Amino acid sequence: MKPAPLQIGYLAFPGTSGSSYMDYYICDPIACERDEDFTELLINLPHTFIAPIREINEADPVGDEGLLTRERMKISTGSFVYCCLSLGSYIDKPTMKLWSSILKQAPTSVLWVVLFSNASETPLFAEAKKLGIKSRIRWTFDVNYLQMKRYAPHICDLYLDTPLYN
Repeated sequence: MKPAPLQIGYLAFPGTSGSSYMDYYICDPIACERDEDFTELLINLPHTFIAPIREINEADPVGDEGLLTRERMKISTGSFVYCCLSLGSYIDKPTMKLWSSILKQAPTSVLWVVLFSNASETPLFAEAKKLGIKSRIRWTFDVNYLQMKRYAPHICDLYLDTPLYN
C-alpha cells in the first residue's frame, strides 16, 4: 500500500530507492546516468537537480587533468574511504566525535570531507585536531560540483551523512 497515490523521490540519496511504491525520481543526467539503474521513472532536470553552492561552469576541468583520484588525494592503496558531501556548516561537534570513533576503530581508513568554502570551516579543523583525527581527514575545498558527482563514487567506499542534512 502506498502512502500517497503518487510517490516522487528528490534530493537525499541520489539513486534509486529500489522499491515498487516509488513512481518517479527527480534528478539530472549527471547524477542519474542510466535509466536502467532505477526502478522509478526519471524526471531529468536539464541542468542540475541540486542548486549548487558554486555556479556550475561547464568549462571547469572534469577531464583527466581535473580527475579526482585517491592517488591525487594522497590516499594510500588499501585505505577504506569514508566521505561526507554535506555542507561544512552541517558538520557539528557530536558528528565529528562520532566520525572520530569510526576512524579510530578502522586504523587504515580516512575520511574525505568536501567543503565548498574554507572561510567558515576553521572550527572543523580545530575539532578534528582536538579529537586526534586531523591527519586522517582529506579536506577538499571549492570542488567542482560536476567533479564531485562524477568521481566521488570512484573514491568513496562508504558515505557518511550528517544529522542536520539527512
